[in-house]
Amino acid sequence: VAPVEEAQELGQDMKHHEYQLILDALKSCRGSRKDAADKLGISPRTLRYKLARMREDGIDLSTL
Repeated sequence: VAPVEEAQELGQDMKHHEYQLILDALKSCRGSRKDAADKLGISPRTLRYKLARMREDGIDLSTL
């Protein structure tokens, strides 16, 4: 596997892991974005940005 492909795979794996952490935090905080942001150690604004990226990537957030 070429180094560029490995880097792309790693980037995708990291993005998937980050998305899973966000989803888990939202579920454990019963959908409270403020509480989820606090739990993740990020600002609510950063969480909103990340949720928008998740929607762009086709992740359905309506079930939260």
